[in-house]
Amino acid sequence: MPSPVGHALAGLAIHLAAARDRWAAWDVAAAGITVGAALAPDLDLVLKLVDGRNHHQGGSHSLIAAAAAAAIRLWLPP
Repeated sequence: MPSPVGHALAGLAIHLAAARDRWAAWDVAAAGITVGAALAPDLDLVLKLVDGRNHHQGGSHSLIAAAAAAAIRLWLPP
């Protein structure tokens, strides 16, 4: 599902998979951070509203960006 909805669902799935126990899955702040990080690659869609050019599928969707997002998630407390 290549859309912001797909990114959000992937982030939520990652949050639920990373939860240490049943109660950690209900941590709304951690879920929001993980879903927000998953949505970050689609922030370039906002640029299209500003200048009309298509910036989507550029550097924000690269493996380097995915590795950076994973490193940030690992840095955050569980």
